[in-house]
Amino acid sequence: MVAGLVAIAPVEATTSTITWPRAGEEPAPTTAFLVPYRPAQLQATVPCTALQGASRASAETTVLATTTTGASSGLAIRIVEGTPRLLAGGRAEALALPGGDCTLRVDADAAGLRASFDDRTVIDLPGDPVPEVFAITTDLRGDAAGGLSFRARTPSWFDNARTPEKSTLLGLQLGLAGLALTLLALLGVVDRSGPVRDDARGATVPGPGRTLRRRLDVLRRPRTWALAALDVGVVVAVSWWSVVGPLTDDDGFAGLIARAAADGGPVGNYVRWFDASEAPFATSQLLVSLVVDRGVDALTLRLPSVVAGIALWFLVTRGVLPALGRRAGAGIGVRLLTMVALGAWWLPYDLGTRPESFVATGVTAVLVLVLRAVHADTRHPLPWLGIAAGVAALTVTVAPSGLLGLAPFLLTLPRLGQLVRGEHAGSAAAGRVAAVLVALAGIAAVAVVVVFARQSWHGLLVATSIHQQFGPSQPWYAEWLRYSYLLGQDSWGSATKRLPVLLLVVTTPASIALLARRGRAALGPRASEPVLLLLGPVGLALLAVTPSKWSHHFGALAGFGAVSLVAVVVAFARLGAGPEPGRALRATGAGTALGVVAAATAAFSGPNAWWGYSNAHVPWATTPVTPFDSPVLWLVAGAVATSAVSAGVITRRRRAAGAPSRLAVASAVGPAALAVLAAATSVAVLAGSFAVAATPPPGGWSLGAANLASARDPEAGAACALQDRVQVLTTANGGPLLPQSGSDRADLDGFVAGGGWGDPLPARPGQDDEGTRDDTFAWGSKDVGPTGVGTLTSPWFALPTPRAGQELALSVAGRTENGASIMLEYGRSGPDTVTPQGTRRLLEAPAPERGYRGFAPDPQGAELQDRFRDVSTWRTLTVSSDAIPARTDRVRVVARDDRTDERGWVAVTGPRIVDLTPITAYLAARGRVLVDWTLALAWPCLRDLATVGRGLATTPGALILAPRGPTDPVGGRILDDGIPGDIVPEVWTGGGAGLSTGTDVGGSFAGALEAGDLEEVDTRLAGEPGRAWGRLLVADDDLARDAYDVRSVTTRIAGTDGDPPPVREPRTVFAP
Repeated sequence: MVAGLVAIAPVEATTSTITWPRAGEEPAPTTAFLVPYRPAQLQATVPCTALQGASRASAETTVLATTTTGASSGLAIRIVEGTPRLLAGGRAEALALPGGDCTLRVDADAAGLRASFDDRTVIDLPGDPVPEVFAITTDLRGDAAGGLSFRARTPSWFDNARTPEKSTLLGLQLGLAGLALTLLALLGVVDRSGPVRDDARGATVPGPGRTLRRRLDVLRRPRTWALAALDVGVVVAVSWWSVVGPLTDDDGFAGLIARAAADGGPVGNYVRWFDASEAPFATSQLLVSLVVDRGVDALTLRLPSVVAGIALWFLVTRGVLPALGRRAGAGIGVRLLTMVALGAWWLPYDLGTRPESFVATGVTAVLVLVLRAVHADTRHPLPWLGIAAGVAALTVTVAPSGLLGLAPFLLTLPRLGQLVRGEHAGSAAAGRVAAVLVALAGIAAVAVVVVFARQSWHGLLVATSIHQQFGPSQPWYAEWLRYSYLLGQDSWGSATKRLPVLLLVVTTPASIALLARRGRAALGPRASEPVLLLLGPVGLALLAVTPSKWSHHFGALAGFGAVSLVAVVVAFARLGAGPEPGRALRATGAGTALGVVAAATAAFSGPNAWWGYSNAHVPWATTPVTPFDSPVLWLVAGAVATSAVSAGVITRRRRAAGAPSRLAVASAVGPAALAVLAAATSVAVLAGSFAVAATPPPGGWSLGAANLASARDPEAGAACALQDRVQVLTTANGGPLLPQSGSDRADLDGFVAGGGWGDPLPARPGQDDEGTRDDTFAWGSKDVGPTGVGTLTSPWFALPTPRAGQELALSVAGRTENGASIMLEYGRSGPDTVTPQGTRRLLEAPAPERGYRGFAPDPQGAELQDRFRDVSTWRTLTVSSDAIPARTDRVRVVARDDRTDERGWVAVTGPRIVDLTPITAYLAARGRVLVDWTLALAWPCLRDLATVGRGLATTPGALILAPRGPTDPVGGRILDDGIPGDIVPEVWTGGGAGLSTGTDVGGSFAGALEAGDLEEVDTRLAGEPGRAWGRLLVADDDLARDAYDVRSVTTRIAGTDGDPPPVREPRTVFAP
């Protein structure tokens, strides 16, 4: 009951109200990014004098509007053909101006939209949604705009603070949980639940001296130090992996949320979903936010997952392995096997800011506690059960996959029933069961404190509604999607991500068969083997309940999957060491071995592809992991390993009491040896490939190399990761180079000036005036002449000597190779002629990883991809100053097109001098920056990020977005049409705009596209100009940024109250 009161307790809700224009300023167009786009209330005021003056203008005039694109979702008051019109909700309503002084007022709220002249309502649209707001614009200036005003209030959904009453209830809930745990302990003492130990029956208890001697004896054993060495090795390995390991697909996403949460506000979705609260699954972001004050680089934000990974190792080795038996659980061999199994699961999935590492550790902790509770030698099991219930409930607040915590309870249900009933019968048993269940529920309800500490019940309902509205939210029977992503040829289906899951799938029948062999013994009070063998399969089944089906959720099974693999291998090893197995078990062993061969082959047939920047310099990034994708290799390796292990087992058993047949032993140890070999290969491939990537060739960049440099010296330049390497190319003052006097005509044959290309050259920022554009002088051969071939020799251009930080550049489109060529010819001017000084052919640097969905596994495939790549876009080619011959002061362009096919054309601009500016210096004058979530973790030094909070997002002066996708040469598809999860990620998240700026996914910065034009800046990655690092876009300066006043108001409301959830409707365009 108290938990329910916590959820509905009153809160202090804060809303923001914006007013335009600013106090003391004249109305001027400005951006206004409201999140969500529709405010809770809106009011626009227009004097009739402004409407009358605008009506006399000959052109269509916008008196007031909340978008610049004319979208029907916004509000606009326009003069069309001399008639004032109100445009809202897809309607265009004419306004009849009354005579005399008057004021038009438009009000919109949850009840609908109304327009009135003074107190007379002229338009009433009940039920119409409040118009969207991305900007506040007007064509009126000066006195003509006098009296215009606009006001909007944001919804009060998630920005809630605790009231004294709620704080009291939260404390009371924690106290009651502690009281419930005490009750369970007392029930154990009063009812004597659990067996009585020998020392309780009067046995002699060892004295302190004897206990100390025993511990010293243990420390003298070599095995103790070997086990300790394994612990140290795991800590070192996980720490090393935190430096060189790959990004997960959501590292930037969760990192941005954690950075925003660290400021003390609600844990909202910074990127999309209208900045909706992450409740009830916000715990992982809160955990990551704890380290934000130390830094926002990859090394720092990975610390919580590193701690969780190390904790997972100790939970499995100290809390779970003993369930295999004292000898096996403490054996060095089993510890080594566990290291391999955990490495195969944890390394590819659980490093980073995603919640899976915390879920895996949390549900494994639940397993340890439940095993302790049901263990026959545990004297007071109920408190352990109570703690397990609390940990399980808290784990659910991390992510929906926290439901995996149910698995230990389900697998031990019969023994838990006996434990809860105790030794009572009849009404006494019913009373005890009721008391225990109430106590367990009270302890589990501590999760309510975490969920509602910063949130109200209404906020949770609205957040859930938004999550379901935008998705993904699939039913359990769509679980096949997760496996389709896992088997895809991209970072979702990386080879080493596939392997542990496929191993778990193919060993599940063996687990069931091994349990069936034991019969009733498997259900005994001390039998824990069924729990360990079935953990993974039951976990896979429970994972189907989670609403999203991305393959990264398999990381939540890291603990369960590793335990199941260890249990299967140990069970097969015991089978080989025991009596000769029957025919059914031999068939099971043979089938499992073949299944492991198939799983390993299928796994390594996928690429070693990783998210975003993690692909840089990684071996097999676009190809199968050869030779491990060969079934023949695995059959041979399995036969060799099985023969070797079988020989050892048979030799050992001959010394004891006779030996079984070689075939019987091989059928038992074969699948175990193959499974261990496959898992070890996966770990070796993963660790080896990222060790290679962390040492790129000279001039190369990789995330691992940047992290290593930052770890050695946090103050070094590499501490800023990719930000240290990106350069901005801007045309030097004066614009493009000019032809020398008297030589402004080009020699054209099959080329044409000012045309002959597909897409126009994009205008760069600051190139709006005549003569400043990069294509002031440009020529092309597309669709020119009857043959489609030709040559170009441009006029001589005066070439100044490039200064430090400058290079010679030109832009090209079409082909530059394979039947086309572009050269620069250098010269020295004389009195009457230009003396040639040499030539230089310009070649484009190839993309380091050209493969797409594993398409380019060989030179032939790579050549095909190059031949059919998209060449219609304009690219910049540069020549460094030291490559220009000495005493050169002239340069001209010589191009040739010898291709007649549709793609056989070339276009080129005249030369220009470009300034190479570090992107950090360039961004310094742009104000706040929006970094796309796909890239955020590689830009840790960008501190002045665009913000989201209290219903408002600040307008970024620059946007850093992911690179465009490559072309698939097989089907000619562009990545925009691909399935979710491709190597270049941003395009499936709302088109090229990405999640942050896509209106169809509730992007928090959708106004960046809706409020005006964005221009792409020319950039490159220093040292690797062929690598697509991303894109830099800047906003035009037609609108002021956030030029309005903001007032925040805090009101006390019930936890069930608040503004209604947002509406969503198809987007159309006005047609007045």
